[in-house]
Amino acid sequence: MSYYLYMNQSGEGCDYTIGCGQKLLALKASTIEEAIEEAIEEVDHHLSEEVPDVLLLKSTGVFLSAMVEKRRAEHDKQVILNEAKKQEVIDRAELTRLKAKLGEL
Repeated sequence: MSYYLYMNQSGEGCDYTIGCGQKLLALKASTIEEAIEEAIEEVDHHLSEEVPDVLLLKSTGVFLSAMVEKRRAEHDKQVILNEAKKQEVIDRAELTRLKAKLGEL
């Protein structure tokens, strides 16, 4: 049985190009379990670029949108945590600078 992964980019990023932002991959998997694992790897790979709007794994009508939503939620959570860590570093540097400038109160 053949399995395919269809991805469609989020948003409106294309101007008049047919098929822009769409990708169809033929998976190497021979079982649904292998196809799911391969699809997860592809989802993880594409999350580093841009979160796809729709990802489907199709053979005989199997759709894995729930898996995609879980991955998207995990990715969004990690982005928020990373931003919070960056802001903390910036805030601590600013605090150190102000302490040096104004001294301890």
